[in-house]
Amino acid sequence: MVRMKTEKIILFVILSVFALSFVSAWDFYGYAYDVNGTALYNATINITFWTMEGGDGAPTLVGSNSSTSNATTGWFNFSVYENSSYFYKPVIRHFEGNKTDGSTPIDLVGQSLPWFPFGEFNDTTDLNFYLRQAGTINITILNRTGDRDYFHYQVKDNKLGYPVEEQWDNLVSEAVVYLPRDRNYSIMVYPNESMPVSFNWNNFSATSDYNIGSLSSYNATTHTLHKQFNCTDDGVRVSGYIKNSTGQSLGILNEFTVVPYLLEAGNMVYLGQTFPYNMSFGSNWNSSDSYNLTSGFYNISLPGANETSNILLFATARNDSNYYGGFRNLTLNYSSPDTEINFTMYALMGTDWNSSTSNITMEDFAGEGEINISTAKQAFNLVNASNPTQILPNINAHIEITVDYSNYNATEFTFMMDIDDDDNGTFYLPLINTTVKEMNIYSNDYAPKRVATMTAAEILANNNITIAQFNPGDIDGTLDEEDIFIEFYKSNSDCDVPNPPDGCQLGGFGPSSAGYNQSRENFSPLSVIIGGGKMSFRMGYGDISVHYVNVDMLASGPPDMAFEDDAGDSDISTSFENAMKFGSIGPTIYDYVLVSMPYTQGSSSQTGLNEEEDVNMGIPLLYDESWDVIWDTTVNGTNATFLAGNYSHYLTSSSEWETLMGNNTCIENVSNFNSTNPCYIDTANDKIWIRLPHFSGTAPTITGYLLTATEEEDDTTDTGGSSGFGTFKPSKESLEEGYSVNVIAGQSVQITYGEDEKKNVEIKSVSGESNTITVSVGGTDYQVVLNESCKIDLDNDGYYDLEISGNKIYSNGIANLEFKLINEEITSQPEEEQKKSITGKLPEIIKGVGWYVYVIIGLVIIGIVIYLIRKRSKLFK
Repeated sequence: MVRMKTEKIILFVILSVFALSFVSAWDFYGYAYDVNGTALYNATINITFWTMEGGDGAPTLVGSNSSTSNATTGWFNFSVYENSSYFYKPVIRHFEGNKTDGSTPIDLVGQSLPWFPFGEFNDTTDLNFYLRQAGTINITILNRTGDRDYFHYQVKDNKLGYPVEEQWDNLVSEAVVYLPRDRNYSIMVYPNESMPVSFNWNNFSATSDYNIGSLSSYNATTHTLHKQFNCTDDGVRVSGYIKNSTGQSLGILNEFTVVPYLLEAGNMVYLGQTFPYNMSFGSNWNSSDSYNLTSGFYNISLPGANETSNILLFATARNDSNYYGGFRNLTLNYSSPDTEINFTMYALMGTDWNSSTSNITMEDFAGEGEINISTAKQAFNLVNASNPTQILPNINAHIEITVDYSNYNATEFTFMMDIDDDDNGTFYLPLINTTVKEMNIYSNDYAPKRVATMTAAEILANNNITIAQFNPGDIDGTLDEEDIFIEFYKSNSDCDVPNPPDGCQLGGFGPSSAGYNQSRENFSPLSVIIGGGKMSFRMGYGDISVHYVNVDMLASGPPDMAFEDDAGDSDISTSFENAMKFGSIGPTIYDYVLVSMPYTQGSSSQTGLNEEEDVNMGIPLLYDESWDVIWDTTVNGTNATFLAGNYSHYLTSSSEWETLMGNNTCIENVSNFNSTNPCYIDTANDKIWIRLPHFSGTAPTITGYLLTATEEEDDTTDTGGSSGFGTFKPSKESLEEGYSVNVIAGQSVQITYGEDEKKNVEIKSVSGESNTITVSVGGTDYQVVLNESCKIDLDNDGYYDLEISGNKIYSNGIANLEFKLINEEITSQPEEEQKKSITGKLPEIIKGVGWYVYVIIGLVIIGIVIYLIRKRSKLFK
């Protein structure tokens, strides 16, 4: 018999961080709406509280508090029992006709939520719940005699990847489950002493009633699936041969076993548990499994069910020190005849076969304890991003590894496994010597991590997987915490745009991309996330923004991201060019992403982009997670079929990537900004917006025409300094605000200060090698270092009058300098420091400190909860 494995979940870390003083209750209040924002009357808001302290670690319902929303505004307010060791789960429902007695079908339901620890959940007040259209799944089973029987069950949201409804405390004879209709589900039942069976449901959208076989049906009026499982099962003999890729024998074998795994909905396989060894033993089959080490013939028994029961077989064999493996997937029915399944065997990756880490442990069906099946497994190490040579010794993680073995006589499927403190940061997989399609890692300590396509050669060359704390920010450095913003928006066609209108924002922190500073006080990220409405997530720095459309944080936790902190124009000599890197190593839990990069607008006083001419965008470079180039269109071309053939994670949106790798004119009408026209120029705010299907490592390049500054020139000399070819004469008002200009050696800038006194600052040299600009005032030279500034006393009165900042040095000898009037007393310091005083660089990124920690903690707690629930989503005997 197979059922859900439930491990004891003890959240010492969470509770130590979030535990608060004991009070008896707290007020829980807010509003209930439908997806359109219409207030709901008699919506039931039920807060259930659970303990994880049972013997098997499964959540146990302790109690609940509930109330209903009023008829005018949808307002609710009630007290919730408080216990710092409990976990809390909101359940929100609305029934047709505003009934609460169960006499009418459900029509609306809140989103499917996990349990949240007390310390985080008790801060979630003044919530707006947006209920979605609801459907009902009614589950019953029939046993071998055709009678109703008892069972455990779980219902998974296929996108979230974890159970949204389950029952393990008690066997039940019927289950009624209310769920959002806009999702797909897998139902798995675990009958009392019978084979687990499953059913995939993805048709809540059906508009007509219909039958599903002879036992089940769908009612389109009430949106109810009546699923009755026939749990009759029996043994089926499966036999065949193992051969090499040319059909020849592997020779005389030392060991040979076929290991059966349950293939769950979504082709998920939990590596930690198998079917029992030697299932031929027993009263029904009265025989034993057999393996012929000479011929490679096997003959085993497997359980066949009346309903869908999918199995993945892994054949493993050893000839001396050479290990081979092969996979086959099959579906068995209890009335299936004897089945012949032959295996083509391939070399397995890894050499650590003579170790307990490579064993596959099976429970002997005959009751003789555990049987260890040795095989070769490939080792992977989880290493710390801040110290890549360090294997993380005490990490707990849930890992999902997708392989596509459809060209190797099997199918595409996903291994699931967990590691804990005892594994010392290393895990092992039975892999054919070929490509791994994708790996996703969820941890209670680190940001979720997606590793894209890994070839066998890449794995053998480097089996380290780098993971990091959730610290979105700069690719090459760190960001100033005070300049980072995080925002949550409603996700719809009006709000998922570069400049969302008022009313779209749900909350946020830091200097807003809309231009105002947002307070972190009285706002909890969790409050927004559990509200149930479609939500988008935006993070950025200055004019750089990353906007995830319809992000599903409950699928993995918060998305991590990386971007360059400087979107400076890279070539302004004869044309305009601007390039910037964006990327993410997190799971793809969103529809698509919008990214923005600022540009310099050309004018009579500033050399930059000519907005009157066409502006073009393309993505010539794609990167891996280490920011090494994996695709260069000048070498590899722009054919997305070839791209996807080499890197499978580009396959789903290959046509969009082909468009992006080509030349795209940036449109000025934002209403036409879409996957066909993936570039939009916002001339009002001097930003380029780009739409990407998913957030891999990219380097969008913007090209356009140059508009050169035409400042008034003066070849005369004044009494304040040297003359040169071309003297810029900004107004005193411009200098007070800060005057930026592109200059070359030989030019001057006239400074008007004090009582309309004037002095010239001559540009003597621009050095890209040393990142310095030498300027001269009154015969005295000063060094301006790139990204630093120097202060100058123009009249020797003990006060600095002028600050010159070095913003940019271009490859053609042009420098961008900012001149600003100041009035700052000179403190005693060495003479050379009076000539060069550093006031700061471009912001150096500070991750995980100050108010930023507050935001990150609120997001990371979601990732911790998701990790724990994913960790429980597996099977055991």
